Amino acid sequence: METRGTSAFANWLEEQAQANPLPVHSPLVRSDLKTAGSAPLDIIRMEPQPGRYVQQAGDECTLQLIERGRKSAIIDHGAGDFRTSIMRGALALSPPRERIVYDAEASAEVLLLALPGDMIRAALEPHAGTWRDFAGLHQRVFRDKPIEILLRGLWEAALEGSPEGRLFADGAVLALIARLAQLSRDGRPAHAPTRGGLAPRQLTRVTEFLDSHMQRDVRLSEVAEVAGLSTYHFCRAFKQSTGVTPHMWLTQRRLERARHLMTRSRLTLEEVALSVGYSNSRSFSVAFRREFGVTPHIWQRERFW
Repeated sequence: METRGTSAFANWLEEQAQANPLPVHSPLVRSDLKTAGSAPLDIIRMEPQPGRYVQQAGDECTLQLIERGRKSAIIDHGAGDFRTSIMRGALALSPPRERIVYDAEASAEVLLLALPGDMIRAALEPHAGTWRDFAGLHQRVFRDKPIEILLRGLWEAALEGSPEGRLFADGAVLALIARLAQLSRDGRPAHAPTRGGLAPRQLTRVTEFLDSHMQRDVRLSEVAEVAGLSTYHFCRAFKQSTGVTPHMWLTQRRLERARHLMTRSRLTLEEVALSVGYSNSRSFSVAFRREFGVTPHIWQRERFW
């Protein structure tokens, strides 16, 4: 079934496709759309063709990563146009509430994430004065390896559809927003309140909650609520206490539980996968091999044979 987007950009893209059913008549061709996180957010892999296209104002930022191609383009993000050369790894961030104009001279492959304005404001609200629509980034094309890695990770998580994918996506989006805020201030580190990790009782409540809900997809906001913190402060405090992100902790816990079941029960690998929260044995096998270096089948065979 085709995924339908909820963002203003996805709706605009759909209107373009309906108005110009033949790709040659439209400067923009959508190749795939997925959703990531508990919001959920639209993440789109598309192939803009040479031409000029205009997107009307909406309350969201769009973050674009060039995956393939090299081109010159004229971009207007609402404060006058600028000419730039774009190649693989380049990033562009459009502002909210502005009419956007792109005039591209060649085709490219682009990965785009639509970030709603209310989500950005909620994430940065604890840091008064940080939210400025990322003004320092809108009038230029820039490069940043952490953002590039996070965007590709979001796309892979959306494709894989693993049970912990939503938790990863929520954390990755928060990290993206924080990184954009930092970069928009000319690369100076963001000044955040210096706070310690989770209190022992908070950490116990959180880990018990994660353990007891291992069989389902857990939202980051749910876990933060258990700790009584905002999602942003919870992520920082949890990593300070455990040394890993909530997503990594839950993944490791699930896989350790899986190894226990593989040695102490008669469950099939499919049943083990389902019991620790994976939707199928394939996604379980991918995660298991990533963590331990071998597939579950090989690990189990070496254990008993």
